[in-house]
Amino acid sequence: RSHGPPPTPPPQPPQYQCPDCGRLLPSPAQLLAHQTQHRRWGGTGPPVRYQCGECQALFPSRALCLQHGRTHHFYPQNSTPPPPPQPYECSECGRLFPTPEELLEHQGDHFAATEKEKPDAEPDPP
Repeated sequence: RSHGPPPTPPPQPPQYQCPDCGRLLPSPAQLLAHQTQHRRWGGTGPPVRYQCGECQALFPSRALCLQHGRTHHFYPQNSTPPPPPQPYECSECGRLFPTPEELLEHQGDHFAATEKEKPDAEPDPP
């Protein structure tokens, strides 16, 4: 027997989807906090990329990179894959960086330090 229309399900809270990993979060503030986990430089830089040391595949999170390693390279559950190669070397100091963006950011520090060390230029004689 029917006693009227079926009950209406409770309204679902709005969901905000992370563009980096697809995770759904309940508020814009939680989405922003979550996104800072994916990004360097306080949430304004490029997405953090974790690179598989075996095949160089890129992932937005360490967890996804580890899951990939266990699935595709048969790493045991509690092991960590080998560190990814760091092929970008600073010509000034020899430090290695995993991405060209990080190398450029670092080299900007060298440039800023060089600019501070330069004496003020003398004005040209008349």
